[in-house]
Amino acid sequence: MKQNYFISAGEFSGDLLAAELVSEIRKLDPHLHPLGITGPALRKEGVQSLLDIQNLAVMGISDVLKRISQIRMIEQRILQQIDQMKPKFAILVDYPGFHLRIAEQLKMRGIPAVQYIAPKAWAWGSGRVKKIRRDYDLVLGMLPFEEEFYKSAGVNYTYVGSPVMDRMDAFLETQNHDRKIHSSVIGCFPGSRDSEVKAMLPLFLDLREQFSPDTKLVISVAENIGWKHVCELLPELKLGRRVQGSDPILSYFNEVYEYRDMWFVVGQSFEIMFQSSVALVTSGTATLECALIGAPQVVVYKTQGLTFAIAKALLKVKYASLPNLILDREVLKEFLQDFQMSKVLEEAKRILQNIDYRQKMLGDYLAMRAKLKSGAASTGAQLIVNRYKVH
Repeated sequence: MKQNYFISAGEFSGDLLAAELVSEIRKLDPHLHPLGITGPALRKEGVQSLLDIQNLAVMGISDVLKRISQIRMIEQRILQQIDQMKPKFAILVDYPGFHLRIAEQLKMRGIPAVQYIAPKAWAWGSGRVKKIRRDYDLVLGMLPFEEEFYKSAGVNYTYVGSPVMDRMDAFLETQNHDRKIHSSVIGCFPGSRDSEVKAMLPLFLDLREQFSPDTKLVISVAENIGWKHVCELLPELKLGRRVQGSDPILSYFNEVYEYRDMWFVVGQSFEIMFQSSVALVTSGTATLECALIGAPQVVVYKTQGLTFAIAKALLKVKYASLPNLILDREVLKEFLQDFQMSKVLEEAKRILQNIDYRQKMLGDYLAMRAKLKSGAASTGAQLIVNRYKVH
């Protein structure tokens, strides 16, 4: 007899993490039947979809304020479906703003909630940790330095490992480690949310004239955004054209568009990182991916002014990027919100031209890797199934 469980991924990155977890849970207990808020990866894993994650695609304070009534209606709709389905337990993956409210409602219904990928309560101060302790039955985290914070606050927390490291290691096993097809590639990663792409892409487009013609600029287009939508976000890209050819690096990628002598590659961020001589990176998880794959990088981040001002006032941490946070020191230079692009270029060129500086960053990556552990999805699944087993 099958038993329902609810799983929710609020955005594209969480969808990938959730799908890996579902796969491991199924291996351990095929009687557990998942349903919930899904993206393409969860649906591919056979999860019954109650809502598509596209319905939750907001980023920034002003976005949330504009859509708050719609988000509340989505919450009510999901809770009504939960009342009908009566899941044995719930797994909420990342996306803490939305999931903290869902967890509170689940607690009231007597449904134990698991948070997979702990909220960054250590960054926002102690306010959220009280709700996490009250409303979550189990919290599974991916960052080693979180453990002391959460356990000292009385949260049932376990560090299960880094799913990003598992994914990077699996990718690296498939690659030829002679590595570089092109002598100099600048990889640009504008993020996987509309607001990030709209803020960062214009900055990246202005880079072409700053590098020599033999430097190739490759811009990552997140799979969940795609070329058609990125052209809607930045209409000038409609002048771009799809390209194919015998050039070794061009043949390395599957879907490539060219605009102003820059390549836009859809859905192959790891491959771009692997080939990058230096990466310019927007999103948090991508900074960890670049570090684990061995791509020297510069962090460049810009968002809505109100969102950044509120975050700056509330955040209690020294750094924005995960490698810096994990080692608790500056491994990467971070250029956030109000910065001069000339300074970013100066740092990128220093990485390209100064071998000692570059090697130090790569050595710091190894020190960071040593603090992480693998097997996050399998460890998390084992803890979940042992706690909520059907048979």
